[in-house]
Amino acid sequence: MVDALEAPEKVEQWLFSEDALARMRGLTHERCLQVLQSTRGTRECPKPLSIPESHLLVQFHLQRLPELCRKCGAPSDVQWTSIVFYQRFFTVRSPMEFPPISMVFACLHLACKIEEVHEITLDDLFEHAEAFGVSKSLKSKVAALELQLLEGMGFALLVEPKPDIALRMLAEELQRLPSWGGVARGFTVPVGLALHPDSMDNTWQEILSSAEQLLLTLVIRTDAILRVPASLLITAAIGAVLGRHPILGSDGGQVIEILQSLLLKEIEGSVDEPQKAGIRSMFQTSLQDFDSLSSVGELADDLVKEADKTVLSCHRAFERLREAATERHEANRKERKRRWGEMKTEHRRHLPTPLTQGLAELNRKLATGAWEDEGFVIQGRRHIRDDTDIDIGQM
Repeated sequence: MVDALEAPEKVEQWLFSEDALARMRGLTHERCLQVLQSTRGTRECPKPLSIPESHLLVQFHLQRLPELCRKCGAPSDVQWTSIVFYQRFFTVRSPMEFPPISMVFACLHLACKIEEVHEITLDDLFEHAEAFGVSKSLKSKVAALELQLLEGMGFALLVEPKPDIALRMLAEELQRLPSWGGVARGFTVPVGLALHPDSMDNTWQEILSSAEQLLLTLVIRTDAILRVPASLLITAAIGAVLGRHPILGSDGGQVIEILQSLLLKEIEGSVDEPQKAGIRSMFQTSLQDFDSLSSVGELADDLVKEADKTVLSCHRAFERLREAATERHEANRKERKRRWGEMKTEHRRHLPTPLTQGLAELNRKLATGAWEDEGFVIQGRRHIRDDTDIDIGQM
């Protein structure tokens, strides 16, 4: 967990306590306000958003990401990676700096590269841009956001574990348990836990699909992925589905205990007892979060309509600042190139070569009177004789 207040550029672990997450967002917001205030005197300083307005705007546009994934046919691992990228980025960057809807496209585009889904290109994504209120002319700007996205995340691009694979592994682990009442691996197996693949193929597919959808809904509507390890959230998701599945009935609670035991067995010997207690508490809290998801609905347009209008002036201010920074960088690059060219020319001018060394030696001898005639005389053609001593002019 990150408990200390760190600069946005120095975040290495993307798990925060609730207090640390609030402090990080406060730091990001304050840094953004300072930059906006620095624009006073050049143009009218844009009206900033509050922290709650910023968070609401980020969450509103994030909930549109699954729709974009469906439209372009992005697989589940790409969707998961893009969600994690988006959540991390807007922890250390403000929606006043970068348009959230543009970052949705940038995160999905980068996730396709990282997960090696090369058939989905930026052109493919922008085939659906108008449905999200994004002009196709912004494609070049979205491409340019990739570097900002990478820098914001500290180039931490590996997102593991993936929900689909982890859920299947948990299902296989549960299916290896006996299908009758008794003790297995230190815990009692409920009579209703008849989880053999041959008899429950379709049921397990339904359970895994429900668990994955429940998990995605949680990480889109809340900041759980920034506070809880992904492996724990995945385990809690399948536990939440199994806990209320009709096939298990009253045994659902016992299945949750089994899952919690499996989770703790994975870290046996690597953590002490207080940490185990913290993991148990986090697991139970995650189950409660899943149960309360029904009360956390999607954000409506009218909740962010005013903030969406207000933030446009902030985006323009930051765009001007970035353009000015790019121009300064380009001017500095050209100046460095010019100076380097002059240095190379000057260096070549004074660099001794065999020819210049010979001429310098000759000039030195002439200046000091040390020149000696060694019989080298340039003669006319008529005085030249060949080996037979025949005058060329007579030939």
